[in-house]
Amino acid sequence: MDSTKYDNADASVSGSTDSTADLKGERIFFKTSSNNDGMYPQLDSAYNDLISNDLRDTMTKLGADVNHKILNDYEENINIIKIRYLSTSDASRIDRDEWISGVFQYVEKHSLNYFETYSVSSSSGHFDVLIIGADDTSRACRFLKENYYLVRNRPKILLENRSDPKRRAKALRSGFDDVFEYARTSKPEAICRLMAIYRRAKLSQEQRSRHRKYDERIAETLIEDEILTDAEYRVLKELIHNNKKILSYERLQVIASRNVEPISLANLKVIISRLRKKIKREFLIKSETGYGYVIKSLI
Repeated sequence: MDSTKYDNADASVSGSTDSTADLKGERIFFKTSSNNDGMYPQLDSAYNDLISNDLRDTMTKLGADVNHKILNDYEENINIIKIRYLSTSDASRIDRDEWISGVFQYVEKHSLNYFETYSVSSSSGHFDVLIIGADDTSRACRFLKENYYLVRNRPKILLENRSDPKRRAKALRSGFDDVFEYARTSKPEAICRLMAIYRRAKLSQEQRSRHRKYDERIAETLIEDEILTDAEYRVLKELIHNNKKILSYERLQVIASRNVEPISLANLKVIISRLRKKIKREFLIKSETGYGYVIKSLI
């Protein structure tokens, strides 16, 4: 074995050869010059450490680039969203306002007045998301309940200085979609959380829009003042949508269960039995033995 090569490799381990590529070349020489791969564990360890550090730095940079791109995309999207911010006059107002301005570029700001609906009324201008800033959770909840019919289809965020599980639960029960604690919520987190809430709200609105055209037909089918459960509504809507077509038990079981885990056939039969009592006499839900159900008009 060439002792010069050994000396050069030893120097690389001690730090005189800085390049990972040089060290890799030395390692290859020893691997091919010896029948014993584990002959120089110190060299293997140094090589692996350098490769690991390079890989870790590359992956860290790649992850940072990806996260930066995602955040940029979210910031571009959130600038399209119109945010209305209502703030109470309390000790944290200045800090809350500074946080809002630092996170969201375009925000329409108003003072929150418990006895005033103008600040949330759609007649004063369109907005997509409502953020209420208040230290007093109870006051914010009362205000939301008083004006809920004006914002029921919009995402609603409560912005607080300090929060705890009890206060957050109270806000969520009152109709808020989320609670931000601004002192502990970074800009990327706030933007991503709000975008997630906004996407879910938009999806829900689109679903309601698609279903709206069936609501009148369902109302025409029902006996006056009868109320449907969610499962009954979904089953009846599916039957009406597929008027005079036989729908299988399996399909209706999935429809009734929100496409998660199908309800049992026995539960489906209970739903059909209740529907037959709630629809008018000129409509009939007929059972096709061994297969499913179909709705027919007797007029």
